Amino acid sequence: MIQSCYNHPDKDATAICHYCNRYLCTDCAAWNSTWKYSYCKNESECLKYRETNAPSIRIKEVGVEELVTLTMYEIEALIELLARKGIVSKEEIRKEIKKMRPKKDQ
Repeated sequence: MIQSCYNHPDKDATAICHYCNRYLCTDCAAWNSTWKYSYCKNESECLKYRETNAPSIRIKEVGVEELVTLTMYEIEALIELLARKGIVSKEEIRKEIKKMRPKKDQ
C-alpha cells in the first residue's frame, strides 16, 4: 500500500523522515547524501513532533541490539543537527570519535 505524505495527504510519500518516522513527499523531504537518509525540510516542526510523539524507551523492554540501534540513530541525529547549526563539523566529530576508539592489540 502506498502511503500518503504527512503534510500533503493528496500526494504519495517518497521518503520517511530519519528523525520523526513520518512519510514525506518530494516537496517535504530532504536527503542527506553523506549519511544516506531522508529527513523533513521543516526541521523545527520535525523535532517538535519527535519530542512530543516519540515513544519513551524503557530499557527493560528493549533488547540490547535494538537499544544500540536506537542510540546510534539518536547520535547520528545529534551530529546532523550540530553540523547544520554550524556548531561543529562532521569531520571534527569523526576525528574525535576515531580518537576515542580503542587501539587494536598488536
